[in-house]
Amino acid sequence: MRKILFLILACMVCFIFEFLIFNYIGPWVRPSLVVILLVFATVFWNVESGILVAVLGGILEDSFGASFGFNMVAYGFCVLATSFFNDYIYQKGSRISLVILLFFVLVANIFARFVLMTMADQAISFSMVYRGIFSDIAVTILIANLMFNGLIRCALKLSV
Repeated sequence: MRKILFLILACMVCFIFEFLIFNYIGPWVRPSLVVILLVFATVFWNVESGILVAVLGGILEDSFGASFGFNMVAYGFCVLATSFFNDYIYQKGSRISLVILLFFVLVANIFARFVLMTMADQAISFSMVYRGIFSDIAVTILIANLMFNGLIRCALKLSV
């Protein structure tokens, strides 16, 4: 029960930080904090925890978007990609393998969003691809280790 409450609260905090960073710094610096939390929950607990973060994060982001369910499906694909790449990339105790796993999940997230936008007949511009590659991946990878350290500390305090 404490784990579920922690994931709900952490997902809301990640969404609020994403929103504040987007509005105060600009759209070109937009880390995917929900994806970091999703990878953390899937790797350190189980797939069900990742699905909870994907659904909650998707609902929060879709509530401010045009099409409901778009982000939820993309995050669901990220949970699937995390559980798939977890077997091949992540080694327990290694932070660099966790960041590499996050990189592959972010690429899968951009691919899922591209496919969903193509299926919905939405226009895809070069600026969206540029923002996806540099903003989502580069900025998220830069802050990933710091956020993983904080999440691991919280999870260890939660389990005691």
